[in-house]
Amino acid sequence: MFGFIRRFFEHNRHNVTTRRVQPEDQQHHFHNLPPNITPIESTFNVQPIPGTTCSLGTIEKVLQNMDELITSNQRIGVCCGCGHHIFNVEEKVTQHGVQRGLGGQCSYCALEAAEYLNQNLISLQQAEEHSLYCSQCASYCDGCGRRNICIRHARPFQSLDSSVLLLCPDCLRMAEQDKFFKKTLAMMLAPFVDYNRLPPPTQRKDPYGY
Repeated sequence: MFGFIRRFFEHNRHNVTTRRVQPEDQQHHFHNLPPNITPIESTFNVQPIPGTTCSLGTIEKVLQNMDELITSNQRIGVCCGCGHHIFNVEEKVTQHGVQRGLGGQCSYCALEAAEYLNQNLISLQQAEEHSLYCSQCASYCDGCGRRNICIRHARPFQSLDSSVLLLCPDCLRMAEQDKFFKKTLAMMLAPFVDYNRLPPPTQRKDPYGY
């Protein structure tokens, strides 16, 4: 499991691969063609996702039907752990809206994926896809400042001063324990505190807003 996590977070530089392939070299890219359809060529515009075996991009196929040439475009994408499908590394703005891009790899999603993989519930490729999040689901933690998390694992937390923070699961657990301890302590000390003699409250700087 830990080997998968280590390999998952290894970031290598990959170049966009665009190549033209004759059908006799890549027959497996043409599936279940009718007898009267002849494959001509395929053009790959595919970019690997660093640290995974997944890729994003398009494959353009040219087929011949008698005297007519047929062109088809196949999109290659992944279903991220945030629940969204992506087909581009970068966000693209089109006339129909914004197409999501690759946001990154969430460390907590990767731990979930490794656990599912260890239980043989998903394949390696599904585990890699589960660990990714799209560009519009990128988030952060107000507690530790961590940036490599998705919005699914950045959860809102209301502090004692009613401010709302986004916290990662680790910071959220510590903040809830700290909040419970302070509330319990305040309740226990309340009968012995003379609030009329307390000094005015000062501005305190606390990472959790207490």
